[in-house]
Amino acid sequence: MEKIVDFILQYVEMDEEITEVSTLKNDCGFSSFDLTCLYTDIFTYYGIKPECVNVKAIKTVGELKAAIDNNKTKN
Repeated sequence: MEKIVDFILQYVEMDEEITEVSTLKNDCGFSSFDLTCLYTDIFTYYGIKPECVNVKAIKTVGELKAAIDNNKTKN
């Protein structure tokens, strides 16, 4: 979870704590373009093929973490 938060903080400044229930758009303030960049960086880092993940279904940090855990090929 810490690595995911590190990735998120590369794109947005947060006054609140980022938790698994934080929404990427509303709580974190991601635009669609920023989300695409975030997913690209995270998926590349973890060796995930983007076509293996339904990114439209990812709304929260916890859902992003689950998608990573279910698809990553490296730690």
